[in-house]
Amino acid sequence: MDPNPPLIDALHLHMLLWEDEKRKDLVGYLGERDLFEDSPFWKMVQALFEVLLRDLEGWKLVNALLGERQTLHVEGKRGAFWASQATLGFPEEL
Repeated sequence: MDPNPPLIDALHLHMLLWEDEKRKDLVGYLGERDLFEDSPFWKMVQALFEVLLRDLEGWKLVNALLGERQTLHVEGKRGAFWASQATLGFPEEL
């Protein structure tokens, strides 16, 4: 897998993971690619939301992703926190 795919490819994988209900993989992918706060990535998502026809499955996926953006970001931060705690020898959940 390309470590720095074009943004449109990253979005496509993002949409496939969402569609397949692989939320944990989606959060991991966003974190690995540092896309939680990547302005160009989310601007592209917003642009597609605005130009795609509302009855297309792609628009529905983009709409759902935009609606969950903050929640995904929080989940990513939580996962990063627990990963850092594990390296210190703390259990994953207290």
